[in-house]
Amino acid sequence: MMLQSKSFGVDNDKLLTIIFDPVCISVAFITGVLIAFGNPVFLLLFLGTAIGIGVVSKPRVAVWVVLIIELVVSGLFELYFPSVQLVRWGGVVLSVALFVASLQVMTLSSHDSGQRKLDPSAKGLLTAAVGLIIFALIATVINLDAFSASVIGLKNYFQMYGLLAALAVFPYTADEASKFMRFLLCLGFIQLPFVFHEFFVLVPVRSSEYDAGHFIVAVDIVAGTFGGALGGGGRTALLALFETILIVLVLAQWRTGYRSITKSALYCLVFMMPMALNEAKLFIAILPVGLFLLFRDKILNNPLKAVLLSFLVLGVLSIFTLTYTMMPSAQSQQFNGTMSDYFRDVLSYNVGWKRGYGSSFLNRSTIYLFWWSEHMDKGNYFNAIFGHGPGATNQTSFSSIQTLANFRYAGYGIGLTAISALLWEVGMLGTVAVLWLFFMAYKLGIAVEKRWQGSPHWPFICSAKIAIALFAISLFHNNLFVCDVISQTLLVLILGYLLIMSRQFPEQVVHGAVESPV
Repeated sequence: MMLQSKSFGVDNDKLLTIIFDPVCISVAFITGVLIAFGNPVFLLLFLGTAIGIGVVSKPRVAVWVVLIIELVVSGLFELYFPSVQLVRWGGVVLSVALFVASLQVMTLSSHDSGQRKLDPSAKGLLTAAVGLIIFALIATVINLDAFSASVIGLKNYFQMYGLLAALAVFPYTADEASKFMRFLLCLGFIQLPFVFHEFFVLVPVRSSEYDAGHFIVAVDIVAGTFGGALGGGGRTALLALFETILIVLVLAQWRTGYRSITKSALYCLVFMMPMALNEAKLFIAILPVGLFLLFRDKILNNPLKAVLLSFLVLGVLSIFTLTYTMMPSAQSQQFNGTMSDYFRDVLSYNVGWKRGYGSSFLNRSTIYLFWWSEHMDKGNYFNAIFGHGPGATNQTSFSSIQTLANFRYAGYGIGLTAISALLWEVGMLGTVAVLWLFFMAYKLGIAVEKRWQGSPHWPFICSAKIAIALFAISLFHNNLFVCDVISQTLLVLILGYLLIMSRQFPEQVVHGAVESPV
């Protein structure tokens, strides 16, 4: 696909030369003024915008910049440099710019006769994504009394849609797409030094009676580059999900012979290590699911062997469950009791009927009964279908004080999980759209996986497909899907990778290269 070589009758190179000097002078002048005023936040925002404009001229570079900002830089700044954590907005701004660039690519390629049609599952995925936008806008319009909260909620929902659009329409090859999955493997190794520092340095700082009395779990801060707040929680659930995806990926490569058993064991050990140092309950739940989906055919063919291996996996996970409580740096999380007592305690505040999660009245099971009682039992079918508006379950934003969660239902925790937040905010219609998105993404993964069976790309595709299933499970565990840009970036990268591979076919590979279908 060729872009136009001239702009307004002037060669692009000459045009860039004409505007380069005055732009650089202007940027330097404004930077100097901001330094003189001594405001680091405005300085970072300005430099981020200036750099972003330059990066967007190279959209593929912008994609990588967004990934690095959100998956590496953003969480670390939030934890270690909270005064300048607004750096994460740089990735959001670039994502918006990528959406504009994606529209340009679609316009220029709309008459390309060689462009392949989208896979039906890919169409279903994108339709569900657009459907969520429509239902979120409807929920905003019909809840004008909460308009300010809804605007913030809309931003939180769709801040990475520009990245998704870019991955969906940019003409990546299969080999170029595989670099995204390799990047995730590298990111897995990057977690280690930060995990060690967070556990051995930051956890002791948080291990006090005061923090425990305010429901601050010390080891929640062990979240690697995904970050958190020193005086609050961390994205341990996202780290657990991420490490599980990496373990599945490594084992998929081992299963197909693209990685030796020695290297595979070493990689798995590295990716399990963070889970031994934090409260990895989600890891315990989803790793068996990931392994089952990866080895499903072998398990069904040899169930006895599968049962024996399952006991081995459960034994390893049990050791990991208790390891962090035995560490000196996690004294506030040491549990005095038997293993059965420990699991009974975990179940009581997650799915029990009489105990809430943390300081909330509700937990991960009672939130749904409460939603039903507040809507169906009271005849409030309108809000049950359309929701109360995006952001209604936001109880932490300082810019939207009067939300449903911190005004009418203060202390209940109605947005504890993504599914509960979706039901309250965008209703049953929006919730169905999200579930349909995950269903079509998984179905797309199955179709693409069959197409690339036996190729070096298969382990990446298979692990991406399984990642979609694990993300779907996490919807019932946490609410990162509706509000967290780091979690959304990881999910969008997985979805985008499957969309790229759905446009590629093995017969396009010629001498190790893949021709672009666009």
